[in-house]
Amino acid sequence: MASISKRKRIKKGILIFLILIILTSCVNHLNEGIIIEKHYTKAYNLYSPMIIIVNKRTQIIPRWIYHPDRWYIVIQKDNVKDIWDITEEYYNSIEIGDYIKIEETK
Repeated sequence: MASISKRKRIKKGILIFLILIILTSCVNHLNEGIIIEKHYTKAYNLYSPMIIIVNKRTQIIPRWIYHPDRWYIVIQKDNVKDIWDITEEYYNSIEIGDYIKIEETK
C-alpha cells in the first residue's frame, strides 16, 4: 500500500516539475517600452568553495567565478516590466524615459 502512494507522489512531483518547465519556457521578453531604470555592475570575482567527497574524505576546493561588467536596463509597457542586458555603447546612448524597441539577435 505504501509503495503505491509513494509512486503517486513521485508521479505528481514529476508532472508538476514538467508543467513548471513548460510554463517558464513560454515566457516572452517584452521587446518595447519606456526605459525606467539603467544599471551598471562592475566586474567582480566571487569565491565559491566546492565540496568533493573522495574515498570517504571531504575536500574543499577553492573556486573563483569571474563575473564581467554588466550593463542592463529595465523597460516597462502596460505595467509589465522586463530586464535586458545591453552593450556599454548602447547603455551610453540611451536615457531613462526613452521609448525603445529592441530587436533580438540570434
